[in-house]
Amino acid sequence: MNYIQNKNFFLLVTTLSLIIACHTDTETSQKKIFRYNQLSPISTLDPAFARNQAIMWGIQHLYDGLVGLN
Repeated sequence: MNYIQNKNFFLLVTTLSLIIACHTDTETSQKKIFRYNQLSPISTLDPAFARNQAIMWGIQHLYDGLVGLN
């Protein structure tokens, strides 16, 4: 009888562990995060005020997915 109880307990713990491990947090999974590594900070995200190549590259990477020509 003890073997059956241990087996059932093991199955219960294993099942609960799998359910908890496979749970996704819907709040963080729906966030869109843009990460851009650069030595100097980007001073503006406005394309009209981009004055050097490093800022232009960051702005291009950010806005290319948002706008497009038909």
